[in-house]
Amino acid sequence: QVRLLGNIDYGTDITLDDLRRFYDAVIFSTGANADRALNIPGIDLDGSYGAADFVSWYDGHPDVPRTWPLDAEKVAVLGVGNVALDVARVLAKTGDELLPTEIPANVYEGLKANKALEVHVFGRRGPAQAKFTPLELRELDHSPNIEVIVAPEDIDYDEGSEAARRGSKQVDMVANTLQDWAIRDVGNRPHKLFLHFFESPTEILGENGKVVGLRTERTELDGTGNVRGTGTYNDWDVQAVYRAVGYLSQNIAQLPFDDQAGTIPNEAGRV
Repeated sequence: QVRLLGNIDYGTDITLDDLRRFYDAVIFSTGANADRALNIPGIDLDGSYGAADFVSWYDGHPDVPRTWPLDAEKVAVLGVGNVALDVARVLAKTGDELLPTEIPANVYEGLKANKALEVHVFGRRGPAQAKFTPLELRELDHSPNIEVIVAPEDIDYDEGSEAARRGSKQVDMVANTLQDWAIRDVGNRPHKLFLHFFESPTEILGENGKVVGLRTERTELDGTGNVRGTGTYNDWDVQAVYRAVGYLSQNIAQLPFDDQAGTIPNEAGRV
């Protein structure tokens, strides 16, 4: 038998002591809903956003504002996982393209007014270290409005990268897709989505408290699949930055919590 009790705020309406009086075991499956910190200068500028908040907005979460500022024509997304891809996809697509996905009406109206024409996704390592899944990656190229662009110089592999490709069909499929995109001619679809590798964000640039750019350090492979800085820096003209570098769980009342790792200490799942 399963009972679902909604509209209950744990820690306010009910406590762990209350639950223990009635149940032999309590499972907390609250997930991770906060953005992992990225400690670089400029992270708190107006126009610097966490992916978790943006995802909550376009998913229609009731606890976030109904509107979102989408007046930047050039946008940076930091991270090379599926969340970063999803953020980039939503920013690069038109509102009408997303309408069949049953997005909330307020999100549709917001995306119709979205001014983004260029979306730049940045990863500090190479194609073999990207955490995209093949299906999510290939879906980017299905839009009639998005031109996905990969620079040929960003396709590079060392011994560690080749080992990763041999050891995982998924890694190899992602690498092959990125290679194919890097060697093709750039088309004329109106929205450009750039996938940049070997660019490590070092600073979000600002003027008058607002984002006006992103500075990255060019990196290179070290033979093991990891990277090292080259001392060469690039400045990118963007007016908004979204960080998608991972999620953190939040402290839960009456449970131990590791603030640095953002996790509940446990042994094989048992607290």
